[in-house]
Amino acid sequence: MKVLPLSDDTPPLIEDSQTVLDDYIDAVDYRRGPLTPDQHQADPEHKSSTYMLTNTVPLVTDFLDSSWNPYLNLIRQRLNNFCHSKSFIVTGVTFSGAAIKRDNRDRLVIPKHLWLAYCCPLYDRNSP
Repeated sequence: MKVLPLSDDTPPLIEDSQTVLDDYIDAVDYRRGPLTPDQHQADPEHKSSTYMLTNTVPLVTDFLDSSWNPYLNLIRQRLNNFCHSKSFIVTGVTFSGAAIKRDNRDRLVIPKHLWLAYCCPLYDRNSP
């Protein structure tokens, strides 16, 4: 992963191709929701890559706090306690067509559905 230099101005090429922090300034009902949370990563370098904005989608704050984050914690607990091998997790979204605008341009596409699937080849079948 290439680390970009920090500056007051985001390079235009990056801003044209991906989400930047400024896109969330006017998104008052939304927060960045992780697709792959850091808790699902064991290696520190893998954990750090989860903080990229390309790993986030705008989620309604209430949904993030009351549903998505508790669900991610439940999955993490199940895998930590009952998976006796490496696990595999895939997360995805479908989009509604609506978007959050910044400077009169569509910047953040709002998800309609958010899903997660996991596989554990050696899952304890006697677990809850």
